Amino acid sequence: GVSSPRVGGGSGSSSSEGSPKIPRVIYEKLPSDIKDRYVLLLDPILATGVSSMAAIDRLIKAGVRQDRIMFVTLIAASQGVHSLCLRYPHMKIITSEVDAGLNEGNRVVPGVGEFGDRYFGTEDMRAKYYDEENPEEPGFD
Repeated sequence: GVSSPRVGGGSGSSSSEGSPKIPRVIYEKLPSDIKDRYVLLLDPILATGVSSMAAIDRLIKAGVRQDRIMFVTLIAASQGVHSLCLRYPHMKIITSEVDAGLNEGNRVVPGVGEFGDRYFGTEDMRAKYYDEENPEEPGFD
């Protein structure tokens, strides 16, 4: 027969706050046998990698091997990918897009805005599109 690691779930949540932004774990619940599993670590946007590294370090501390962690993100800044690859050379990174980089506020550019604020409804939901050639003229509200 074919043997494979048992499938199960755990969850966690973190937030980066303050200046400089320091990752803070809000919630964590991991299976007791996490060290024997493959882990999909999901983060919608990878910017600097600081919050991601905090989560990865917690998994490694719990006994998960780097080569069993798959970091999955929708959009990544090149700086974040570089930071994770340097620190965790055996971990896999899966993304749909690597954007140009970060702006002075460490936001992914061009990016998609603040995903967490949008998801939880904690920002002004009016989005504006700016034409790079005519930055003074908003495209829509």
